[in-house]
Amino acid sequence: MLLPFIYREGILAALVANALYLISIAAYFYITFLGYQGPLSCVVGANVFLPFHCLFIVALPFVDKAERFLFPVVLGVFVCTIATLMRVNLCVLVMNFYFG
Repeated sequence: MLLPFIYREGILAALVANALYLISIAAYFYITFLGYQGPLSCVVGANVFLPFHCLFIVALPFVDKAERFLFPVVLGVFVCTIATLMRVNLCVLVMNFYFG
């Protein structure tokens, strides 16, 4: 649905495509971070407790300083910002890599 729009040349298409990649990368690392937090991550949003969510959380005792899983988000922000300023559309690069 968005592919015809973001698979174009131009700053607006690059901005939207790179923002989508940044959101997906940040969500992946944030969910990974929450998975290593253990039962404390059962509180979601505005103090809404979801008990079925807590059944699937496994805290690994040997994982120390799980907040390090969030460090790649900073790198992702930097890369997406530089790519957008240089008008590099990451969607076009990925599509050409896989299907080109």
